Amino acid sequence: MPAPVAPPRRITLSQVSVVVGIVSAVVATGFLIADRLGGDPAGSPAPVRKLAVELSAVRATPQVSLATHLAATRRLDRFAAGSRNAGLAEGTRRALLRTPGVEVAYHVRIQGPPGRRVSLATTLFRRGSRRPLPADGLEQRTTYVSEAVTDELSDRVWVPAPARPGAYVAELDVLDERRESIANASTGAFRIR
Repeated sequence: MPAPVAPPRRITLSQVSVVVGIVSAVVATGFLIADRLGGDPAGSPAPVRKLAVELSAVRATPQVSLATHLAATRRLDRFAAGSRNAGLAEGTRRALLRTPGVEVAYHVRIQGPPGRRVSLATTLFRRGSRRPLPADGLEQRTTYVSEAVTDELSDRVWVPAPARPGAYVAELDVLDERRESIANASTGAFRIR
């Protein structure tokens, strides 16, 4: 007499989900272990651990008011809200927005582990001098946090124009989390009238 044949087993959707979850956890653990050992299962090189930053396309545009800069970079509403929240009088805010300045455009490329914070500092010099002009507190503070192994973007910062006419140069410094310069670039000379 032939042996009884068992009916075919059906796998439920929840069982498939459990198996997929377990396989995913095993694969992810393998990648994590390989990363700690300095490579990955596919044999790719170890991830970049050191931070590298490049500045390029640095140029200055003088005679740009703070209002013009903030409007062009879509930051005017944020400035207005922040100054209102800080209790700044409307007349004072309007006067600040009329402040003449220099807009410095640049392209930055950040390479290194995601989550690294860098900030950008802008300093003005009289052409031919290495003595920085004193800052008056209106300078823009710009900070970036890398989201990938390689991040790059183009942006602009604004600094108040010097009171005296003449030829000037702007220098951009990218600072790491310890506030040490890791990259810098200068604009060509420009005139303030």
